[in-house]
Amino acid sequence: MDWETWIYVSGLAPEPLDFTTAIANEASQLALAYIDLNGQASPENYEIYNDFYSNLKVIFYDTL
Repeated sequence: MDWETWIYVSGLAPEPLDFTTAIANEASQLALAYIDLNGQASPENYEIYNDFYSNLKVIFYDTL
């Protein structure tokens, strides 16, 4: 990591930051499963939504 550039030069970080997690991917996949079902049913793992914290719900709704 080039700390000097990151701290003293304006702009984006020299290396893109990746904040994706496995559970964030699950939230997106759950939303996509709802889309695939076209509102006619719920996916088998729909209950994982109940364990989502607020940021995961945002990912879910943004994907929808």
